[in-house]
Amino acid sequence: MKTILQLSLLILTLFSYSQESKTTFKNFLLQEDKTIIWQKVFETDKNFSDIEQYFATIPFTSNLKLKDSTLIGRSAKSTLSSKSGVVMGAFGDYDCLTLIDIKDGKYRVTISDLKFDPPNIQYASGSFFLSDLTIRDNHFEIRGNKNTHNLLDILDKDFTSQFVLKIKDKKDEW
Repeated sequence: MKTILQLSLLILTLFSYSQESKTTFKNFLLQEDKTIIWQKVFETDKNFSDIEQYFATIPFTSNLKLKDSTLIGRSAKSTLSSKSGVVMGAFGDYDCLTLIDIKDGKYRVTISDLKFDPPNIQYASGSFFLSDLTIRDNHFEIRGNKNTHNLLDILDKDFTSQFVLKIKDKKDEW
């Protein structure tokens, strides 16, 4: 009876841990090629033209070019809103490949190939890719440590605030 209880407890423990996804964190998704992307769909009452014009005016996305119904290109350099509790490789400015698929009433933002410049410290050289900082070597999973989760949490908040439309209606203007 004791061994059956221990065995069932072991199986229950294994199943409870396997339910936690190690390939997603907030809006970040681990891809089959072991790269990490950030993807989110935003709902809006604005039309295609308003959305396109808005992203052409903000510095982070002003480099993007329209191809069919997608804005695509490398973003302008940016920095994390907070560096508290993140790995040192993320202290520098970053840029990323940005795709914004636009439809009337919604748009989907996909961030990939996020690259940090080396921090301004002695002996730092070469860029750091987000995938290198957040994906476990020889495993298909996002690292579970506090620094990785802090970095992804800060980026998630920064990207969400960056891509929420902040368009004033003409009726609100004088």
